[in-house]
Amino acid sequence: MQGRGSEGDNKGPLPASPRVGVNRFIRGNNFETLYALDANGNEIFKKVGSSHEVSYGMDGHKTKDAIVTHNHPGGSSFSHQDVAGMVYYDQKEMRATGQEYTFSIKRPEKGWGVSWKTAQGAFKRANANARKAFR
Repeated sequence: MQGRGSEGDNKGPLPASPRVGVNRFIRGNNFETLYALDANGNEIFKKVGSSHEVSYGMDGHKTKDAIVTHNHPGGSSFSHQDVAGMVYYDQKEMRATGQEYTFSIKRPEKGWGVSWKTAQGAFKRANANARKAFR
């Protein structure tokens, strides 16, 4: 899970404010871009990755209670790594944006109530069942 860190070419200017249009801004990228935002929509940090992954690097701990939004160039919803990271770092919300849709998972009011390993396993099982049902 190595990304290019916070350096990289986003092929265009950053939005004037991260809280306005971040998902629209990163939607068309052919590489993953992640923004961590505080409760007011201010940027905590940004990471640029490859066509199929982006890493928090050493900044994951900064995402507690954050809204984390990133793009999936292939248009998919969440990966099991997304779900595990969201629970592990106790994030308030995770968003994954593709060309057509933006998916969102929000932390329950009383917290996640499970370990990241349990959440990741449950997600893998649910995802496998959904894939079987739609074959």
